[in-house]
Amino acid sequence: MERSKNSARVIKYFKNRSIVLVCPLSSHPVCANKCMEEAINKLITGAISKKVFPGAVVLVGDDSKIQYLKAFGTTKYQDEGSIPVQPDFIFDLASVTKVFTFTAALKLINMGKLSLGTKLSEILEEFNTSEQKRKITIWNLFTHSSGLSFKFHSFKSFPSKHIRKEILNAPLVYEIGSKVLYDNINAMLMAEVITRVSGKKFIDYLQDEVLDPLNLKSTRYKPSKKLMPKIVPTENDGWRMRLVHGEVHDESAYALGGIAGHAGLFSTAEDLWIFGRTWLNKSFLDKKLISRATTRQIKSPEGWMGLGWKIDYPDFMDHAPEGTYGHAGFTGTSLVICPANNKIIILLSNRIYPKRGPAEPIFDVRSKLCEIV
Repeated sequence: MERSKNSARVIKYFKNRSIVLVCPLSSHPVCANKCMEEAINKLITGAISKKVFPGAVVLVGDDSKIQYLKAFGTTKYQDEGSIPVQPDFIFDLASVTKVFTFTAALKLINMGKLSLGTKLSEILEEFNTSEQKRKITIWNLFTHSSGLSFKFHSFKSFPSKHIRKEILNAPLVYEIGSKVLYDNINAMLMAEVITRVSGKKFIDYLQDEVLDPLNLKSTRYKPSKKLMPKIVPTENDGWRMRLVHGEVHDESAYALGGIAGHAGLFSTAEDLWIFGRTWLNKSFLDKKLISRATTRQIKSPEGWMGLGWKIDYPDFMDHAPEGTYGHAGFTGTSLVICPANNKIIILLSNRIYPKRGPAEPIFDVRSKLCEIV
């Protein structure tokens, strides 16, 4: 069909039941950005209408600038107290917290205070209890191949000191290094390693060595109550018997006092972009260390693990070029970094409001967002 010379002809074809959009004028920045914006707007507004989440913020940028930043929907659908989401609203990052924890550990490696081959037992005496546990290395924690797993539910009513003791004494459940079993305990233990190696509380080390140097002013554990109007609520929690708002959603992080290696950070889309561009620019750590961290280390059931990063995971970075890395969070957050295209893709949402449901709808949104960009 004939179109004006200023419009793009969009060809649709089907591949694995997904619609792939090909724009012949994609090399023209005005056309490419307009096509992208229209497609993202349609995707996110459609997700809200299907109640995948009540609200979201989407950011697309590169290593030097933000190309797209927009807020959608409301904080609580039409429920009482719901307000429109704004681009600078603060979200519970859930497991996206892990990449900050692992970045803090990489900083220790960069400073020569830790190595990937360091035995966990050299730092945590609790791991000197058996010959097998003495084989666990820092690399195993980064790659979720430690042989450890921790089921929190049976301990969630215990004091935080008791839970920490159980974490440090968790038994091996599979052969160390034989496979990837993604488990929160690896990031929990990494936070403990950081504390003991640095001589600082984990939260203080993270603040001093990662958050402050990168000027991440909105990225914090246990955000101030004065920020509540800008913090998006998560779930009506049956355990706490209240709406979780301004406190960490993850039950184990909450039981540990709101500060943990695997969850607990709150942030904005712009702060995540700043964090992401330091990885694209390879400007925060030694370049060789960044390359190692973002290179496939061990195969996982869904993709590959780098050093803390998930690499080529189709459930939230489908259609992205090989070598794309990122992380996603249970609350509906994701950070995707694509070196091949110099792109950072951020989705912040509260997909578990008012109650958590199947994860497939948010996986679909994340993948289609990557496909569009």
